[in-house]
Amino acid sequence: MIRHCVHAYIGEGKGKSTAAAGLCLRAKGAGMNVAMVQLLKRGSSENTMLRRLGVRMIAPVEQKFCWEMDETERARATDRINEAIKRAQELVNEGYELIVFDEILGACEMGLISQERLIEL
Repeated sequence: MIRHCVHAYIGEGKGKSTAAAGLCLRAKGAGMNVAMVQLLKRGSSENTMLRRLGVRMIAPVEQKFCWEMDETERARATDRINEAIKRAQELVNEGYELIVFDEILGACEMGLISQERLIEL
């Protein structure tokens, strides 16, 4: 029986991405294929080590924060985020057992991904 679990790290301030990175580390240590999709960040200090450990990183990040973008830039960011999500869904068929979406709730809150798309995932 295949089980699917959802972990949601939420709240103000720091610690959510670090907790997600810890989950990736734990899964890699157990021999799992792991990917992390970072949607709103320009990277984090954990990324270097996660890459070294073989975590697949997908980061469709723009040069601006989404609240600094004009409508054209937001549309482009939305397209890139949706493409990254599509790529992450393909990884399931490639044998990835853990896929972490960092900042996905923030992307939804900013209107870069719809609630329907989030629920679909």
